[in-house]
Amino acid sequence: MAGRHAAAGAARDRDFDDAVRLSLESGITSTQAMVELIDDAYYHNVIPPEMRSFIDEVANSAAERDTELRATQDHSDRFGRYRSGGLGLG
Repeated sequence: MAGRHAAAGAARDRDFDDAVRLSLESGITSTQAMVELIDDAYYHNVIPPEMRSFIDEVANSAAERDTELRATQDHSDRFGRYRSGGLGLG
């Protein structure tokens, strides 16, 4: 049973890291924006409390990392190519 808990924890950690990375690369770092996106994906069903808590954690971590990135490098050069116009799409 302890092995299952450890595996579940490791999977959650990977999911969390992936969600933060996706948040940073998409420029969506607020809880409200994430909730709206997920709400649309769930067809406006109620977001479970566990997922809401996860979203809050991801948004907080992404916002902190975004602030750190902005302080240490030219953030627009790193992520600008993914936004409209950066790929000649806009």
